[in-house]
Formats: sequence, structure tokens, C-alpha cells
Amino acid sequence: MLDESMRTAILKLHEGGHGVLAIARTLRVSRTAVRAVLRLSRNRLGDPPPAPRPVGEVAEELSRTLERIREESRRMGGPYAALGELLWEYTAEHVGELLAPVVGRDGRELFYRSDGRMMVVEVTTEPFPGFPTDLQAQTMVLMSVAEGVSVITETIFENRFMHAQELDRMGADIRLEGNRALIRGVKQLSGAPVMASDLRASVALVLAGLVASGTTEVSRVYHLDRGYEHIERKLSQLGAKIERVKA
Repeated sequence: MLDESMRTAILKLHEGGHGVLAIARTLRVSRTAVRAVLRLSRNRLGDPPPAPRPVGEVAEELSRTLERIREESRRMGGPYAALGELLWEYTAEHVGELLAPVVGRDGRELFYRSDGRMMVVEVTTEPFPGFPTDLQAQTMVLMSVAEGVSVITETIFENRFMHAQELDRMGADIRLEGNRALIRGVKQLSGAPVMASDLRASVALVLAGLVASGTTEVSRVYHLDRGYEHIERKLSQLGAKIERVKA
């Protein structure tokens, strides 16, 4: 249980733009504890508390999804089967943190609460099993609309922040410092003409277009076809308003 001085320190660091991971490392507390303090602070400020979900219900839902991915990976065989098993094992190991449980009012039952806001992160790309560089661009899009300041450090490839400039065209607030990107979340991205520079940047800009207001036009989408064949069809099936047009 954190004392009042520790809770105050967490809030001050958060107000100063520090992410959950940085706060946890600085104060030597768990990330779960930091998130709990930040949630409690928001509720005290008058935000209506979200409807709780029993942690068992969320765990079952997550388990079913992972099982489908695992079975499909096994059917595909080869490296896909190994990847499915690794995903299963990694998620099982970190399931407590993923579910972000908090104690219910009765002091016994655990609930899963989502306040609809994304928390900022600090990530550094590393070789396996570290954070993959191939998710760096997509994560930058996500953090562009998160609450607070995120930091992404790229240690695998040079010049892999070319998508940052394109996201800035859409209203993102990103500052580059060498191999580090500082992303200050904004409430809304705006549609704009952007240009893809590689495979991962291509799909990142598509994702940015999906969450932006207005229309986004992504050029040089031939990069997409190297890893996301017919992505416009698949996203359309999920309800996205997306189409491929000839230049």
C-alpha cells in the first residue's frame, strides 16, 4: 500500500510529463501501482467511473482470442507456429499487468476497469525478446493520441522515424532527438495527404488515417503489399471507410 507522500510524488511526475514506466523506475514501485494512483486521481476530479467488468470475464475473452491465434498459427506451421506459442507464453506471463486489476468495493473481488484513455509509454526497440522495431511506427501512431508524453527510442535501425514527419502533417506533436522521439498526445488527428516510406510506416499511416477526422490519402502504398496484402479489403470488413484508388 502506497503512502500519501508516494502518491503525491507519482502525481507530480505525471504532471511533469513522465510516463508510467519512468515513474515506476524513478520511485521504484510497480507500474500497476502507478496506474492505480492515476486512475484514482481522475475519479476524484469528477470523471464518472466506468462500469466494472469481472476480471474473470476479461480473462476468458482474452484466452479465447489467444487460443484462436494459437490454433491458426499451428495450422500455418513453420515459424508461424513458433510465433503463436511465444505470443501465448508471453501473454500468460504478463496477463496480470495486461488486465490491470483493481480491488472492488467489497475489498475481495477483482474488477477490470477501462476509463477509455490510453496511457503514455516509454519504449526502446531491442532484439528479441525486447520490444520489436517492426512495431515502432504503429506504436508512435497510438501514442500520438494518448494522454501525456511518450518516448520511443530506436536502437535497431537508423533513420526509421521518417513517418514522424508525415504524422506531424496530420496534427501529431512529435519531436525527434537523434534516435529518440518525444510524442505529446493530441486529442484528434486530422486527415491529410501523406507519403509512406517503408512497409511499417505504410501501415502506421493507414492506422493514423483510420483514427483521424476527415480524409487521409496515403501515397506509395506499394510498400503495403509486401506485408499486408489486400489490407483495404480486410479493414473494410471491420467497418473502416477505406479504398484503394489509382494515382
